[in-house]
Amino acid sequence: MADSRATVVRIRFEGEGHADAADAFLVQYADGGLEDAIEERLDGQGFAVLETDFDMDGRVVIVSVEDQREGLGEDDADDD
Repeated sequence: MADSRATVVRIRFEGEGHADAADAFLVQYADGGLEDAIEERLDGQGFAVLETDFDMDGRVVIVSVEDQREGLGEDDADDD
């Protein structure tokens, strides 16, 4: 069963060294550099980043957000 409060986005690394590049991407996220840039860009589009987490072994990044755009967020409209 899919989680109606979550959306999965996949990033696929292809080509020579793809596994090492994927690991490097996660390290860049985990060390704070990439995480900060993502938070800043989402904030600029009206989404507050509430929490972030990652799993290096599972190659998973989790970003919890709150919609702060004008009016109701898409998920909030169904709560009535």
